[in-house]
Amino acid sequence: MKKYLIILFLFLFGVSYSQDGIGKFKINKTRIEIIKEIEKEINVDCEITSEQEFNNDVYSKEFIFKEIFNDTSTRIFYISNYIISDIKLFSVYLIFEDDYLIEFKCDKNKDLDILLARKYGRPYVEQKLMPYNNSLLKYDESIIKLIWKKDDIRTISFEKTQMFDGFVRKAESYFKIYDRNHINILNKIKVIN
Repeated sequence: MKKYLIILFLFLFGVSYSQDGIGKFKINKTRIEIIKEIEKEINVDCEITSEQEFNNDVYSKEFIFKEIFNDTSTRIFYISNYIISDIKLFSVYLIFEDDYLIEFKCDKNKDLDILLARKYGRPYVEQKLMPYNNSLLKYDESIIKLIWKKDDIRTISFEKTQMFDGFVRKAESYFKIYDRNHINILNKIKVIN
């Protein structure tokens, strides 16, 4: 009986701390070849586009699957929407370096937060409320950041809202999983920062 309890404990420990990605997108494990799989899955060829063309297209209502050309060894792919674990994600960015996924980023999604909390456990929560008051504008800004950490992999769900006289505006929100060893590379990417 003890033997089975030990095996169960090791399994649960391994599952709860195996944070490395979401669905088939695993940081430092998923190879660039997944792009061909996605093309077959959604029956759309990935097109290469310039940064300027991408910035014009990204707000289109049409489905977009593109590689954003840049002059580095980093490869950036964008999918306007994609379903993972029955959750529809929007504005999905896949960033590869040396043919391996180093960042997965998309719009924040509460269902994704719940999925991750179930899979990885409770996140570390950072919350700030800051008043802004200058001669032109007066508002309160709220920032909520959910953070999961495992070794060099960081998972962040971020939301910034601004409150003006009873109106609430979502100023910025995103979800991302990345390898912090590549943070210098990721910070240089202007398209998604």
